[in-house]
Amino acid sequence: SGHAKQDKKSGVAIVISHKLLSIIEWFKRIDDRLMSLCIKTADGPTLFLNNYTPTEPSEEEKKLLHWKRAHSELQEHSKALPRILIGDMNTRWHARLKGEETRLGQFVFGKGESYLNTLKDPQKSNRNCLLDILTQEDMIFLSFLFFPETNASY
Repeated sequence: SGHAKQDKKSGVAIVISHKLLSIIEWFKRIDDRLMSLCIKTADGPTLFLNNYTPTEPSEEEKKLLHWKRAHSELQEHSKALPRILIGDMNTRWHARLKGEETRLGQFVFGKGESYLNTLKDPQKSNRNCLLDILTQEDMIFLSFLFFPETNASY
């Protein structure tokens, strides 16, 4: 994504079948790490926000700006509109803490709660920012609802 004249090292993409071109309501490039797509469905429009989050070792300001842009894009569209945040979150959860049960399923992978508690804030800023978005936008981190080695359906 992004523009050819920009000197960027990142990018996100959305690849779809030609058959789906007719159901695209709109497509928007936000920056080299975020793009949104709204498609028509039988129940109305659905927003897909594709993201490539800066990794935890990245500059704190860069990570916070990314999450601010992602959250702003979600907030721009009503909570009544189904919204799906997809892509590489670059988030190291390590554990599900007490009070996070409504946002994270039981199958969280990582080094555990004791390790998580040793990390400094900049080392868990992606975790904290994404958890804030999940909470404020009433979303769940779907990947942790299912055991990793099963092909579960909901």
